Amino acid sequence: MQWSNLNTLPLSHGQQALWLIYQENPQSSAYNVSLPLRFSQPLDHDLLQQALNDLLNHHTVLSCIFAEQKGIPYQQFGANIQANLMIFPETDIAPNVVPERLQHFAAQPFDLSKNVFRATLLECANQTSVVLLDIHHIVADAASLSILGRDLTTCYAQRQQEQQPVLLETAKVTDYLTWEQKLL
Repeated sequence: MQWSNLNTLPLSHGQQALWLIYQENPQSSAYNVSLPLRFSQPLDHDLLQQALNDLLNHHTVLSCIFAEQKGIPYQQFGANIQANLMIFPETDIAPNVVPERLQHFAAQPFDLSKNVFRATLLECANQTSVVLLDIHHIVADAASLSILGRDLTTCYAQRQQEQQPVLLETAKVTDYLTWEQKLL
C-alpha cells in the first residue's frame, strides 16, 4: 500500500483503539510509558539536548502528533523536530525523594495534538542525574523502552566524543502499517 503523503499517515488498528480511549479521557496518564535512566555524574545539557534530538530524528514516531479530520484520526510527522527537555536542578533534593518526583513527572497527561514524547532531567544532590523519558503508549510499548534507552545513551556517548551518532536501523512507521494491512 502506498501512502499519498508520508508526513500524514493513518493509524494502525492498535493506535485506533488507544485513540478512542484517549478521546474518552484525555487527562489520563494511564497510557504513559516511562523510562528513568540514572547517570552517576551531572550531564552536559547541550549534549543531552543534541542526543535527544538525534533520538527523535532516528525514531520519527516520537515526533508525531495525532489529530482528526472529518472524524477520521491520523498521525502527522514534522521535519526538524526538537526535543523539549525540561531541566530540574534540584541539588537539595534527598535521594529517597527522587522516585516520588519521577512519578509526578510521569503522571502528567499528554495532549496528543501537541506531542507524544517528553524528556525530563532531574539533577540530584549526590551529583547524579536522572533522565526520564516519558512516551504515550500510542507510539511505544514496554519493549520499545530498552531500545530508546540504549539509543539515547549511545547518542550521548558519541556526542561526548564529538562524533555524529550512528544507531542501529529500526523499522519505520510505514513499514509497520504496510505489514499490518497485508496481514489483515
